[in-house]
Amino acid sequence: MAHFNKFNIYSICILSFGAFFYGYDSGLTTSILGYPQFISYFNLNSNTIGALGSCYYAGSFFGSGMNFWLPDRYGRKPTIYIACVVAIVGAILQTAAQNIEMLFIGRVIGGIASGLVFGVCPMFMSEISPPEFRGRVGGLYNLNINLGYTLTEWMGLGLSYIPSDVAWRLFLGLQHLPPILMASCTPFLPESPRFLIMRGRYDEALDVITKLHGGAPGQDDDFYIREFNQIKAQHELEVRERVGLRTILRRPSYRKRMFIVVFQFAFAMFTGIIPLQNYQFILYTYLGVTNKTALVMVGVWGTCGTIFCIIGALLFDKLGRRKSLLLSLWVQFLASIAMVIFWARFQLSGNTNLLLGRFTVGFMFVYLIGYAFIMNAFGYTYPSEIMPTPIRAAGNAVAFCTFNAITIMLVQVTPIAIEHIAWRFFLIFIICDAIFIVVVFTVYPETVGRTLEEIAALFGDEVAVDIQHAHHFPDTDAVPREKVASEVTQAERVEAVARSSNSFLSKSSQSQATICGQEYNASVPAAPDLYVPYSYCHEHCGGFGLSKGSKPSSWAAPIVQFILPSVIFSTTIPRRKMLGLFATRNLAATAGSGSVTTSTMARKCFRHIKSELKRVVQLLVVMADNFIWIAFILALAGPMMISGLYEAVLDWKILSLLRSEVGGRLGKEAVIELLVTVVSGNLHQSDNVNPQTEIVAAVHHSVNTETKRARLLGLMDSQMGYGPIVGAPVVFYLGSFIYTILDLSNNPSDQDAAISLAFGVEWMIIVHVAIIGSCVLATNNPSTASVLASNHATIPRASTMQVLGGPSPPGPWSRVQTGDLPILVDIYTSRYQPVTMWNRGRNKKGWITQSAAATGQPSQGHRLTAGWRAKVLIASMTAILINLPPVAGAVVAWRTPPVGWGCRSLSFVCYAGAQLLVTSLFVVRHNIPSPEILTLPSKTPQTWRGRFTLLWDLTKLCSCFLVHGLYFLSIIGSIFVALGGTLMQVIGVYRNCFCYVNAPEWYSLDNASVQVASDTQEQRASSNNWITFGGIATVFMAVCCLVGWWYSTVVRGRYREIVYRRFA
Repeated sequence: MAHFNKFNIYSICILSFGAFFYGYDSGLTTSILGYPQFISYFNLNSNTIGALGSCYYAGSFFGSGMNFWLPDRYGRKPTIYIACVVAIVGAILQTAAQNIEMLFIGRVIGGIASGLVFGVCPMFMSEISPPEFRGRVGGLYNLNINLGYTLTEWMGLGLSYIPSDVAWRLFLGLQHLPPILMASCTPFLPESPRFLIMRGRYDEALDVITKLHGGAPGQDDDFYIREFNQIKAQHELEVRERVGLRTILRRPSYRKRMFIVVFQFAFAMFTGIIPLQNYQFILYTYLGVTNKTALVMVGVWGTCGTIFCIIGALLFDKLGRRKSLLLSLWVQFLASIAMVIFWARFQLSGNTNLLLGRFTVGFMFVYLIGYAFIMNAFGYTYPSEIMPTPIRAAGNAVAFCTFNAITIMLVQVTPIAIEHIAWRFFLIFIICDAIFIVVVFTVYPETVGRTLEEIAALFGDEVAVDIQHAHHFPDTDAVPREKVASEVTQAERVEAVARSSNSFLSKSSQSQATICGQEYNASVPAAPDLYVPYSYCHEHCGGFGLSKGSKPSSWAAPIVQFILPSVIFSTTIPRRKMLGLFATRNLAATAGSGSVTTSTMARKCFRHIKSELKRVVQLLVVMADNFIWIAFILALAGPMMISGLYEAVLDWKILSLLRSEVGGRLGKEAVIELLVTVVSGNLHQSDNVNPQTEIVAAVHHSVNTETKRARLLGLMDSQMGYGPIVGAPVVFYLGSFIYTILDLSNNPSDQDAAISLAFGVEWMIIVHVAIIGSCVLATNNPSTASVLASNHATIPRASTMQVLGGPSPPGPWSRVQTGDLPILVDIYTSRYQPVTMWNRGRNKKGWITQSAAATGQPSQGHRLTAGWRAKVLIASMTAILINLPPVAGAVVAWRTPPVGWGCRSLSFVCYAGAQLLVTSLFVVRHNIPSPEILTLPSKTPQTWRGRFTLLWDLTKLCSCFLVHGLYFLSIIGSIFVALGGTLMQVIGVYRNCFCYVNAPEWYSLDNASVQVASDTQEQRASSNNWITFGGIATVFMAVCCLVGWWYSTVVRGRYREIVYRRFA
């Protein structure tokens, strides 16, 4: 057991002074905002007050980010020196500030220094503290932050009696003292022993540990030796396993740690401490407290927080981490609820009932008791405890970057939120408190009393040696390893464990000569089969074999070769809406307005920052929009294809009619109407905007025949040719399939290439949709038609100010169906808008139905519709296009050993079934009325006939809801199977013991076995099936592309022929 000695206490006290450093710098904003001369000197308003706090935390964010590499590259002590020098520079600029720009720059530089020291000091303290006292050390750090806050609050009150600018300049100038004192004491600190061991400086590390933990009263004589041996052994283990930043994403235990670290600091800020701490002076005055009294209460706040911080520090190690944090959160949760209730009542009283205001202030202090008790101490202790040494600095950097990022947002938003929504703003923090409590109770492990190395066992990682048995350093080099852990596959881990415990099912597999992880070589015989029981695999090597960066063929190949090229085709598929969060907002502030500072330089600075932030947000919106659109394509590929094929059949019917003898007898206006239907029948029609009438009128009233011909041909030519859109890209896309097939020929046992081919075949369905959408004549860009009609007027809408035809639909159901939502904008800014791919067939049918050729002569109308033969052909072609890609992928996965139905092959089959269900329900859904149209009588009928009618209406209504509900669920299922299956393959979720067993054996897993060998004879033989079905899918896509090319060429030629013949 370790205890403190004098040198250890001295070192920890010096490091904890970094908290005072941070507390003073960050806390002075609270009091200095109570100085009228400071506010008037810099002409601050609610926006610039928020910016003043945000710029400090922005600097702190970058300072925290520098902890990713500074402490591990140069050491803990040099990082502290750098922070002190930067802090002094920032303090000089703030004290001598002549304008707001100089003040802001000084605050940013001061924030960088605070971010550096705020991240490195608690980590340094955890690394040199005895395990039994780490909680109290974290409490000491928290205490110093509170002392810094408290000092600034009482100094703010005292200096407020100085009427001139000397008050705030002196207040800012005292920031010099903490970094000067800390820089003076740092030379007497030791370097972190864990950093020295990371650098291989073992003798220095042993000397430091001896000084820190040797010779303390009541301590085991050899504890420091055992501690040194444990740290060194753990470091050797982590070096052998190549633990680094990339490991955070690959190892579940590291991801859990990083989740806890990020979650802790994000939700700690969302408990409400930042608005209450930084803007308490504003809150006090809002709740009826006078100016001087508010400054006194600011000081009382800091004193109260310091007292309960001391109490929490003394109890932290005794109560444990979890109990302390849960107690703190419950107090904050209940106090926040009471505070919001009294604040709301105070506002309802017209801000006149001061008793309610005092109750609100009282519960603010109850909240402070809960927060100060343990929250900060937990944040400074727990992340440093749970992160392993090689990435401890990075973990702390992520933690404090999260802290500063959330703080920047809250500091900027809080003054405006308090001014406009008051107590409602704190409802967010109440919800976050509730989430925080649940996550802590279910996820956070207890770490009290354990060494930093032993905490790894709580997350499922290996501990090199227990502290009680670390008298001798283990011979870590005695364990032969052919590969480092980051390069070993899931199957190889199973094989290694099974070999060590003699657990193979086949006796011939016990030979030590058997090669693990054999790769294909034509001159080397196939590897023998190696089977282990499923129960053994699950027990010893459970979890997922996540993809590794060192083996890109398992994850990068399907993305680069198939998924990304498929995604590019999605941009050619017509749609009507896109995600656009800022389409209707004017984010730019006008010059001289209250939303920007009065200084020209500050205005330019804010405008530039806002512009860059807007670009980043817009980039994220575009990425999200593309991801959502791809998900819709995968979910509604069947409806898109059946609608596109239906449109192609209607175009063929129209052009065939116009080329026939009957079409030759039609008048020119009817011919124009039908030709416009072919090239513009995909445009949305409404009560206010009728492109069919407007475009036909524009063409028909042209001055002469030549102009009519030019306009009709221009409408067709506005749709880019099939070759540039799809034809040529498909040729290049086929190269990926050909390359993979050739690769399989050279390496027939490469299962990663086979599975990549399978998922590439599945994503081929996007290319099929793009082929159908590009072969029809109707243009996706309505700009030419809008200019032709000479009408570009905007139509106001209820939810947006978009350029769309018609007012908002009446009900929410219709609004969702039509995409009339505030977050969606039109894909084009012209008057006319195209319909989405899945509505094109119905929309063109509506144009035909309303045309004079169909309404004037019923016999001609019959020739313009698709008969039952055409519908059967459309349904058959859609079924083939839907099923062939996933079925071909399923066969490839099915033929991948273990041969049979498994996780991968069933995901393909499920997608094919989901698409058939979606397509069938899509057809049914468009042939039944909408639930909004169906109405029921207000009174119960008294006659049998009326009751029967009511029963029939109820049946229809229930059927409608059932169809729409199943349609929605089938869409969700398609998205889950398509995107989820691909994601699980890329990440490596499918590489687990369960998925190595075929589906029929899932019901009797005790009798199942798992193949762990690679490059077996079965795997080599299965490559023939992979190549065959991959080739079939490739040829099929090429044939589809050629058919689409032929159709596009034919209908374009017929359209051009009809125009020249009728308008010669």
